[in-house]
Amino acid sequence: MSRGAEEDRRISREIRAELFSRLRLTAARVLPVAPGDFPRTPAGKVRRAELRRRLLTEGGAATTPPVVGAASGDLTGTVCEEIGALLGGAVDAQVPFYELGLDSLLLTRLRSRLETRLAVPIPQTAFFEHPTAAALAAHLSCSPAPPPRPATEAAAPGTTRPSAGSRSSACRCAFPAPTRPTDSGRTCATAWTACGSSTRSNSLPPACPRSSARAAGLVPVGGVIDGVDDFDPEFFGMSPAEARLTHPAHRLFLECCHEALEHAGRAAPEHGTVTGVFAGTGMHLYDHQSPPASSHAAPEDPAAGMQAAIGRESDFLASRVAYRLGLTGPAIGVQTACSTSLVAVHLAVQALLSGEVSMALAGAAAVHLPQESGYRGHSGSVLSPTGRCRAFDAEADGTVGGNGVAAVLLKRLDRALADGDPVHAVILGSAVNNDGA
Repeated sequence: MSRGAEEDRRISREIRAELFSRLRLTAARVLPVAPGDFPRTPAGKVRRAELRRRLLTEGGAATTPPVVGAASGDLTGTVCEEIGALLGGAVDAQVPFYELGLDSLLLTRLRSRLETRLAVPIPQTAFFEHPTAAALAAHLSCSPAPPPRPATEAAAPGTTRPSAGSRSSACRCAFPAPTRPTDSGRTCATAWTACGSSTRSNSLPPACPRSSARAAGLVPVGGVIDGVDDFDPEFFGMSPAEARLTHPAHRLFLECCHEALEHAGRAAPEHGTVTGVFAGTGMHLYDHQSPPASSHAAPEDPAAGMQAAIGRESDFLASRVAYRLGLTGPAIGVQTACSTSLVAVHLAVQALLSGEVSMALAGAAAVHLPQESGYRGHSGSVLSPTGRCRAFDAEADGTVGGNGVAAVLLKRLDRALADGDPVHAVILGSAVNNDGA
């Protein structure tokens, strides 16, 4: 709320600084509102839509603080010149980037301009660790760099420019898509759409009988993961019988977690390192349309029935990974429907920031069996009757369920850099609301 011009400016600076220091976000506009004019409902709740409307209509264009020129004869001047070129005016070398209005996109462009002009690679994290032109210039002047070369010099054939971005410790996944995080990741399969429209029996997927194919409303579409039954139980210290009673989603997630640790060079448990697991698996969009898959457990064997339950229930996904991989941190199952994997990442981040764990595996698994069974759409359903997922399209008519497994290994950025770990991405902030989004 507005408290006078001078106080409003002070509060505005503090809000910008807090947003940037905590979440690495740049506030383009901070609009004071008079106490008596704050929009609320008769029940006293804040009218957020009205606040947004005022911000858009009364906030005016994003402005940058008053700036002054900087000499161009040194590295600080060079950085100021490149910032000024992006913002359209001279800048003060001591004003933080967030107060100048440099958001993440502009910082990425600034990095590109400076790398071209100075002919040296600059990590993206440098702009957050040294958030003023003067501080960044001082950092660059002290950093070892390769000999200068002309900005237009082409790279030698067969070579690539060194990567200078932020990166996460490791990621492994199995998805029904033609792309994957790394070439060494698990083989991914393509979606299938051949069922029902053909009259030849050999055109129908194995799990889609001719009677079902002719059933009204059947949509023969799904995402299929290759090699879902491929598993080496001996490698993980499991008996063949236990492996048969363990759901493929659990087996695949165990494999992905091991591969993530292996890729980060942390496959062997380290003394003093506490690694947590935050993961979930659960119902598929149309599991309820199919009879339960066989558990391979003999009905007269109660122990096998219990083992089958442990092998498929989501409660045991994280603890199985921790046990089989020798991890000693918290193993927590997460269930928030479609946002399970993102909430798992959020909880892992909180555990890292609080010092509860040294590293954390986070992810989720969703594998519908049989994979090639299709689904039945109906009016008002979230499932697409045409079998097409058209996000942000005027023709969108629903979603299509798929199969996928993913796990990421997370670590505090300062520790990862100090330990020389590979870093593929940086999480700047996260939060969870009442529906997990």
